[in-house]
Amino acid sequence: MNSDAKMTDVTHASARQKLLLYGFIAFVVAAFLVAIAMLISTDVADYLLPYYGWPIIGFFYAATLKYAIPPLLKRNPVPIRSYFKAISTTLLILVGYGIFTTALGWTGDNFDSPYLTVATVQPLWTVAVPLVWFTVFRIAMTGVSLPIRED
Repeated sequence: MNSDAKMTDVTHASARQKLLLYGFIAFVVAAFLVAIAMLISTDVADYLLPYYGWPIIGFFYAATLKYAIPPLLKRNPVPIRSYFKAISTTLLILVGYGIFTTALGWTGDNFDSPYLTVATVQPLWTVAVPLVWFTVFRIAMTGVSLPIRED
């Protein structure tokens, strides 16, 4: 067996990758439910909006489920690395969106509207959390294509 054959991408998730994906899916479902609650109840939205940001963030997270669930279901022809790369890209877009909305909100002009108010902790949710997930997936992705040693 030549060394090139050992370097091919794995198409099934390892136990660690499954654990990572299950944790991420649980987080995404929770974030999505918060977004739905904000859309249903104005009281919830009035309270959470300065901290959570606009509910669209929950829908951005939910979009990543398209890439997080298939590796858990069965073997497929698409390498796990491709799924991790798609999730990472979506999270990076979410970080950019969080930076943009936080910068707009910190101008100080909220016109007495709770929907335009930005709490000082909002960047933790809109920037830091997706950045942490992005970093975790990038680290996991680099380990996916490592050659398997047969000792």
